[in-house]
Amino acid sequence: MTQKRILVAAGGTGGHIYPALAVWEEIKSRHPDTDLSWIGSSHRMEADLIPSMGIDFHGIRQTEIRRGASAGNLFYNMRSMWYLNKAIGEAKKLINELNPAVIISTGGFAAGATGLAAGMTRTPLVIIEPNAYPGLTNKKLGPAAEMIFISYDSAREFFPVDKTFNYGVPTRKALFEIDRNEARQKLGIAEDTVMVLATGGSQGADSININLPFGILQMVRDFEDIDIKVFHQAGKGRIDEARIFREEMDDDMYEVVEFIEDMPTHLAAADIVVSRAGASTLAEISAVGVASIIFPFPKAAENHQYKNAKEWEDAGATILLTDGSTNIGDMTASLSRLFYDRSVRDEMAAASRKFSHPDSAKNIADKLDKFLG
Repeated sequence: MTQKRILVAAGGTGGHIYPALAVWEEIKSRHPDTDLSWIGSSHRMEADLIPSMGIDFHGIRQTEIRRGASAGNLFYNMRSMWYLNKAIGEAKKLINELNPAVIISTGGFAAGATGLAAGMTRTPLVIIEPNAYPGLTNKKLGPAAEMIFISYDSAREFFPVDKTFNYGVPTRKALFEIDRNEARQKLGIAEDTVMVLATGGSQGADSININLPFGILQMVRDFEDIDIKVFHQAGKGRIDEARIFREEMDDDMYEVVEFIEDMPTHLAAADIVVSRAGASTLAEISAVGVASIIFPFPKAAENHQYKNAKEWEDAGATILLTDGSTNIGDMTASLSRLFYDRSVRDEMAAASRKFSHPDSAKNIADKLDKFLG
């Protein structure tokens, strides 16, 4: 049998990268002879992450289109179009060399060029859209795709009805399999201790780095003998932004690091998560079922993080706060509401689990078998 190859076009953020990896994990388990190549931006997180996993990676240069009428944006967009044309040529050449059975696009700068090249080479294109509001790239590529897999019904209106399926966000199997008690034992968290996990992603988030330490500090000052443990991922080079008052919150209470390596264990052990609203982040929160306070990244394309978080807020699955309008008082009030009322945490955790789709990667892989059988 001829060995098959899949080409993934994805990157820019974890919300584009991790759903594709989850689907690849499922495909590899059932088609072990299938190979994977990845095309992404040469200057974004995938350029380091994907090769580190032993995956064949090809980087191309592409930048976003800026909205708004200005001379600066006009010049920038002209440069972006030049990069796009160059990237389409590079992607087309790569597709002809690799001859993939199917191209999977989850979005990102490199996905647009690769999707257009897929049409030029008549290579089947499949789209995975993990956000409540689809990105511009996936919306434009949708009509030419063989199948589109969405994660929220609100995204359905942007794609052809007959080839669009809502299977939820594909998520790593480890997040569904890890045991909460074992995770807490591994991290040394006592049964009655309320654990807070804070992450603004690999780059960190000002709204979390600045507001969370003060919110926790206020609770420590207001209530004696507070039993709380905070794990705070501040982002690369940003530890100093998270100002911790060590005379009142020592390392045993408030631990801040650049990056948390074992995120599945920390998520499974957490009682409260404070984070951004990227698609993969929310999928991981829903996989373990935990209460959360969400700060959508305000500069996300099409404001899709806010739309993701609004779906969750409307379902009672999170507390939604926004950059700029949130102050320390808002953070303290939100933390206190969850910290002191176990029933609120439990109700929110149960609501978050309704966004979980343990069989998402399996269901998508079932559909992709037609290209790999």
